[in-house]
Amino acid sequence: NGTVSDTTSDHEFPVINGPLNLAVQTAAALQLHTNRTIKGTLTLNGPFITGASTITIDTTGRVVQGAGFVNGHLAKLVPAAVDTVISYELGTVGSGFSPAKVRVFNNTVPAFVTAGVYGNTHPAVGDGSSCMKKYWSLLGPGLAADSCQLTFQYGPLDFNPPKFTESA
Repeated sequence: NGTVSDTTSDHEFPVINGPLNLAVQTAAALQLHTNRTIKGTLTLNGPFITGASTITIDTTGRVVQGAGFVNGHLAKLVPAAVDTVISYELGTVGSGFSPAKVRVFNNTVPAFVTAGVYGNTHPAVGDGSSCMKKYWSLLGPGLAADSCQLTFQYGPLDFNPPKFTESA
């Protein structure tokens, strides 16, 4: 616990025989140093920043969300199923919780789907003052679904007033 950010390293989070469970308990943020997989439980009681890296929840893992979220990239398995919903516990340090849900229909091949969130305007936008200050990304190589339904949640701090508001 604390108010100073910290970064993981290979010492406490090695590639092989890393921790089964990870609890993010800091009031500041914990920064992931490279791609890692959690086979047990990822407990989010503070911000967990992945940067360009990805935290993957293994097929046997799960996420327990408290007051925290993943600020960056979170990968989860989408099973072969007729209709399934995968929730991504995402958010940004600047504006808080911004989860994404992916509802997948008629998926025939289990695949990991990575969802990411970014606390700035999309780089392809010319005038950032005319859009939200947040965007999401999804990557699902190998997914064999008929269709998907995507739901993104945002908050008041994600807008750029006065040009862009929720009523705009």
